[in-house]
Amino acid sequence: MNLLTDIIQGLIKGLTSSNSKLKLTVKLAIFLTMIAIVVTVVSKIDKSNEQLFEIIAGAVGAIAALIGLGVKVYEDTKDREKREEKIENLEKEVKEKPTETKTAWELARLKLESYLNRNLQQVSSIFYLSVTVMIVGFGLIIFGVYQVFTDPELMNPSILATCSGIVVNFIGGTFLLIYRSTMKQAKNYVDVLERINAVGMSIQILENISSEKGDLKDETTAQISKELLKIYSEMKINKKESA
Repeated sequence: MNLLTDIIQGLIKGLTSSNSKLKLTVKLAIFLTMIAIVVTVVSKIDKSNEQLFEIIAGAVGAIAALIGLGVKVYEDTKDREKREEKIENLEKEVKEKPTETKTAWELARLKLESYLNRNLQQVSSIFYLSVTVMIVGFGLIIFGVYQVFTDPELMNPSILATCSGIVVNFIGGTFLLIYRSTMKQAKNYVDVLERINAVGMSIQILENISSEKGDLKDETTAQISKELLKIYSEMKINKKESA
């Protein structure tokens, strides 16, 4: 379901893109999808060639889905390249102006967001893979039980199918354990991102204070430093407790 949503979002984004070739590709995918729907309807009307029409509809639909997936991958790659280019530019700025704290904060934030997005994609993929595997395993168990009741002579193959389903479900459970650990990693990224945002907001507050008000700036700097240390120490305690 998540993959289907991503493909649809990618097609919509492609239609609004300024890239004429990308627009044409998206239109081709939509056109092929419409053909697949029409052929499916015709197959229900013309029962004599129903199987042939269903094969054609499936093939055309698969091509349309692959094109849509290709568009999505292309757009994701372009977005990642833009983000990496922005990170490279910020890295150059940090090297040229090492005392510019705001640029360093923005660079750290973008890098962590990039890691977080990648991590969330992995989490989503692992979750849907584990659910799919467990559904397949459950289906094998149901199939084995059904075969026993309908044809008792097929006892051994049915037992084999049921055992296979149980093994597949165990594999799905293993994927869920991986999903859990990946989710924990994503949570750690979010915690670090919150800390970076807190530092960034503190920097902005300090920059907005006039340099003429030296005492106020010093007091604010000291107070912000205390609060940041407090936040950091609390996060370390929470991390130890969760471990």
